[in-house]
Amino acid sequence: MHDRWQAFHHIVASEVEKIVEDYWFLCYFKLLQHPFVLEASKTSLTLFYHSSIDFIEKEFYIF
Repeated sequence: MHDRWQAFHHIVASEVEKIVEDYWFLCYFKLLQHPFVLEASKTSLTLFYHSSIDFIEKEFYIF
């Protein structure tokens, strides 16, 4: 169970890092089309990730 959660959070963390790195270089509408992005603004991203067994929703603030 612990290994499964670790792997799951690693996937999410990697994807979040990629989204945040790309954030300033993507136009707003393209960003919203990303499968993990629920909402986006100039200062925050709300992400949703789900697999067959887990889901996570998290808001990240970018300053």
